[in-house]
Amino acid sequence: MNNADIIDKIKALRSEKGFSLNDLSRMTGLSKGYLSKIENALNFPPLSTLNRIAIALGVDLTYFFTQSPVIEM
Repeated sequence: MNNADIIDKIKALRSEKGFSLNDLSRMTGLSKGYLSKIENALNFPPLSTLNRIAIALGVDLTYFFTQSPVIEM
């Protein structure tokens, strides 16, 4: 996993759950601006922050570091 993959997972999961940046900000205690910088790859969060995001989105921290299964057709 690289940083871009982790950021993509954050954005996709937030969108899938129907949360705005404001919602995620309230749930994590992180500012909307900081979360926006993370999602726009201007800032990469330390593990402690990534864990706060994971908890708010209802996943384990390891979710961001695992490959999604590839389904072959």
